[in-house]
Amino acid sequence: MTLLDPRPALAEHSSLIGYLMGVAAVAQAIDELALDPNRRTSGAADDFVHMLVGVASLGGAIEDLAGPVAVAAAHPSPNTPQRWLR
Repeated sequence: MTLLDPRPALAEHSSLIGYLMGVAAVAQAIDELALDPNRRTSGAADDFVHMLVGVASLGGAIEDLAGPVAVAAAHPSPNTPQRWLR
């Protein structure tokens, strides 16, 4: 279970889980924007940038609450395409 993709039954029982998922998802979006190689900075960081850094930090702390997450293996594809053509 991750905070970004929890079990539906758990999410239905608490709106707090929804809020945590939202903050964690926004934090991941901020991280992706910060890592964009095509971005350009026009000057010194302003208050909005500092707020984004705070949200990203809060999202990272929320993700740390979930602990390590095992990545599920992808569904294996069939060995030969003939199986699907029968």
